[in-house]
Amino acid sequence: MSMRWTMIGAAALALALAGCGESAPEQAAEGSDRAMQETPNLPADPAGVVRLRGDGLEVTGPLGTMLTFGSPRETVEAELASAMGEARDVGTNAECGAGPVAFTEYPGGLTLNFQEGALVGWSLRDDDGDGQSADIATAEGIDLASSEAELTAAYEVEMIADSTLGEEFTTPAGIFGFLTGEGAQKEVESLHAGMNCFFR
Repeated sequence: MSMRWTMIGAAALALALAGCGESAPEQAAEGSDRAMQETPNLPADPAGVVRLRGDGLEVTGPLGTMLTFGSPRETVEAELASAMGEARDVGTNAECGAGPVAFTEYPGGLTLNFQEGALVGWSLRDDDGDGQSADIATAEGIDLASSEAELTAAYEVEMIADSTLGEEFTTPAGIFGFLTGEGAQKEVESLHAGMNCFFR
């Protein structure tokens, strides 16, 4: 079984070049300029809620703090610590095809991926079976255990034919993931965006 690295979202081309040996610091520098963009908050969201997006994530507050792919790791982790508390685990995946990827895991199933000190991807999955935090969902309100009907109402969903990983879907919004279950009982098993490494 071979390792294939998946790169999705606004930074895809630049990150692909980085994986082929081009320099990535320029991309991280651009991301630094965008790291603390102040954007309108979703009215229904209280402060300190994490909203996942195809180009990064948002920590909600009076104005909202956008953390796009390319944002500095220290900035991202500081914002997440204020919203979610201390990280559950920190480490490095040295086997990713794009090069070593550092990761930080938080309670509730959220993992952030970093390369060269910059945010490059996220994933949401309840691997431990301890339940997902109610404070983590996509900007459109999709989270783990959302039904397939809720997913397709929020996004234009396309299933990936012949995926070796399961019922894998993509969306034009840059939100990707997997479904589990049968028939009308299908629900979201996991979500991801940006750079993530999968065994295929």
